[in-house]
Amino acid sequence: MNIIVCIKQVPDTTQVQIDPVTNTLKREGVQSIINPFDTYAIEEGVRLKEKFNGKVTVITMGPPQAENALREAISLGCDEGILISDRAFAGSDTLATSYTLSQAIKKIGAFDIIICGKQASDGDTAQVGPGIATHLDLPQVTYVKKIENIKDKEATIERMTEEGFEIVVTSLPCLITVVKEINEPRIPSLKGKMKAKSAQIQTWKSIDLDVSEERLGLTGSPTWVNKIFTPPPRPKGQILEGEAAACVDKMVNILKSHINTLTILFILFFSVSSFAQTGYLEGPLDKKETKEVDEFMGYYNTAFDASDNGNLDKALEYYLKAYSIYPKDYQTNLGIGTVYYEKGNYEEALPYLKKASEIYPSKLAPYIAIGVTARSAGKNDISLDFLTKGYEIHPDEPAICSELSKTYTILQEFDNALFYAKKALEINQTKEIINGVNYLDLGIIYFQTNKMDDASQALEKAIEFFEKEGKENYLKIAQDLLKKI
Repeated sequence: MNIIVCIKQVPDTTQVQIDPVTNTLKREGVQSIINPFDTYAIEEGVRLKEKFNGKVTVITMGPPQAENALREAISLGCDEGILISDRAFAGSDTLATSYTLSQAIKKIGAFDIIICGKQASDGDTAQVGPGIATHLDLPQVTYVKKIENIKDKEATIERMTEEGFEIVVTSLPCLITVVKEINEPRIPSLKGKMKAKSAQIQTWKSIDLDVSEERLGLTGSPTWVNKIFTPPPRPKGQILEGEAAACVDKMVNILKSHINTLTILFILFFSVSSFAQTGYLEGPLDKKETKEVDEFMGYYNTAFDASDNGNLDKALEYYLKAYSIYPKDYQTNLGIGTVYYEKGNYEEALPYLKKASEIYPSKLAPYIAIGVTARSAGKNDISLDFLTKGYEIHPDEPAICSELSKTYTILQEFDNALFYAKKALEINQTKEIINGVNYLDLGIIYFQTNKMDDASQALEKAIEFFEKEGKENYLKIAQDLLKKI
């Protein structure tokens, strides 16, 4: 049986370094290890060799120092190692990596099974193994925890799933990716170490493989890392001291000021997260020149990072630069409006938020943003108008119902306020913490309208939820308000 094991040398988990220019891992001069999941692939390959006879060939793609990983694999029982190393491979993403490895495997020749670790600890994508199988047009079985039997060019394999496991029968040759439950890796023997020390490691460069240059390295990588950074530390919380009643009043005021902020930050984060995951702009930016697109994206990413770090002046500066290139981008308009809102410039925020709603009238975020911003500016008629429009498009969204309830409360239209607060509660029935907050909101509204029995019932239900979820801050607010009734 001919077995190929694909491994990767990764930085030790305590020694990860990123090149600030290329946003790729620094590998030269960094202490490295065999990717932990790949040690299970090595062990399984060696066990198959011991059971069925044959040869285990271990391959890796990386810088010259990756030869050390191959020698370690040989000390664990593999027969030969092949290093695929060339500057042309530098910066490869999972697509380019799996392509290069597949071409190397073609050069190796006949094989029965390819074994890979589930995923690499430095990238955690779990894509290279399946990518190799796709390039080689092989059947693949992922998350393998046991090879039950191999007979008559068929393998019976047990693979893990979220709910339990599956038994899969596949033809050979095939590719599998293994999890740590499959075996217990051995430690190298003295004989294995001696063999590894004297082993001849082959090194293959791009000219040694039948590859297309445009599919290698950064050139052949359609995905790339835009930025890697360490999140800033969370600021300290605020402690309120004094009599309970006074603290409750302070807390209510703080929550009122933060609810709008949190709402608008949430809708911006949700929208930008969706944009980042899909990887395209919401508008015809693709018709512009590549240079303009890159410049726009640079400004936009700088603005978003600055906003995320609380640097509103810098965020506004770069959002406006992005806007000057592409004024019809939905995310940019929403971002500018949000930053103006955060700076307390509600009048300046509204035109950009309104423009965002015009660019994509079906999206919920601008309507909530306009409703919150207009309410903060004292323009409750505009707030009510846009929130109502949003509700007409998204009547089953609890966020729009909750904001309508707040605006109606300010307008002292308490019947409408209660209607939308109750609807928000009904929509969120299965989300206990949200139900708790909804009950707290109802309790406050009932308290303001002197419906003390209803207020008591709502607050008691809120307390029940908060006790169950361990939400101490909300719990204290509800308990202190209940004491006033």
